[in-house]
Amino acid sequence: MKEQDEKIKGLETQLAEVEHNLAHIRQYAITWFKDLLKKYSKGRERKTRMESFEQVVASEVIINNEKLYVNREEGFAGFSLKKDEFVSECSELDEMIVFRGDGTMIVTKVDEKKYVGKDVRYISVFRKTEPEPVFNMIFQDGRGGNVMVKRFTVGGTTRDKEYILTKGTEGSKVLWFSVSNEKDAETVRVMLRPKPKLRITQIDLNLNDHEVKGRGTIGVIVTRNAVSKVTKLSDAKPSAPAKQMQLDAMETTKAPAAKIKSEKEKPAVKTKSAVAAKKKTAPVSAAMSAKSPGKKKGKGGKVTPSKFQSAKEEKAVTMEWDFSEKTDKIKQDRNRILTELEQKTQSKKKAQLKMDI
Repeated sequence: MKEQDEKIKGLETQLAEVEHNLAHIRQYAITWFKDLLKKYSKGRERKTRMESFEQVVASEVIINNEKLYVNREEGFAGFSLKKDEFVSECSELDEMIVFRGDGTMIVTKVDEKKYVGKDVRYISVFRKTEPEPVFNMIFQDGRGGNVMVKRFTVGGTTRDKEYILTKGTEGSKVLWFSVSNEKDAETVRVMLRPKPKLRITQIDLNLNDHEVKGRGTIGVIVTRNAVSKVTKLSDAKPSAPAKQMQLDAMETTKAPAAKIKSEKEKPAVKTKSAVAAKKKTAPVSAAMSAKSPGKKKGKGGKVTPSKFQSAKEEKAVTMEWDFSEKTDKIKQDRNRILTELEQKTQSKKKAQLKMDI
């Protein structure tokens, strides 16, 4: 009983002290911090430092101890394909990005051997921390559709998800694919398939003229005609310069005469058979020449050619077309020349009609 009474008295004194401190909480807090300074100020200075912690990416820390290979025809990529094409060094934690010939893209984890799809146009190690490159793509929208160009960056992706970079039309295919920075893209030459009434057979396209957008952009139409191939302008063969052909009206009449003259100038070899044939044909030729209306007999009985007035020579009409200019200007020039020729023909017909009357 005595021990319990003493414990009760101790608890009562503690309760009274706590109630006093609560009633004077501000003074109690000041005295509390002063006691802490006395106990832990001298000889107990802080030995640690506070610094900011950066996020550590495991794929950057790990050593690139693997090599990535690809088999473009069969569509496999991985570490174990050492007999195939080498891509780059990588680690087991890296991801790879693959662009296919049908205009699709996929991001997947690097493995020993993984199927990524046939007709691989571009493959590389994909790290989100590195600056994004710009991808340049020229594709055909469906079978026989428009040929379009687009420049884009990949942006955020989901692993093992297939992204469609074209309009999604069945039969679409990639004609040109390259990687560059924003302002150092190449210039390509688009070769068109020949067909009737197609005057322009090639288009030089500077990819720097097109704006860089996201991967979901549709693109810009380059041409509506069929394309045979696309090559880099530095690798393309220079086109043959256009030659202007001129047809002179008198060239066709002068050429045979010159030929006859040259044949007459050659010395003839006389033989006995030739002399006999000449004697037989001489009277006949003389009779034919006498009957011909274009010749007249002179005073001495000699046959002289009659004088006649030759037809007036007209200058040949030449048309020059410059296909490097815009099509609108070419059409205007063509229509102007055709109208002038039509007016000339009508005036000649009117003059001939008056003469006939």
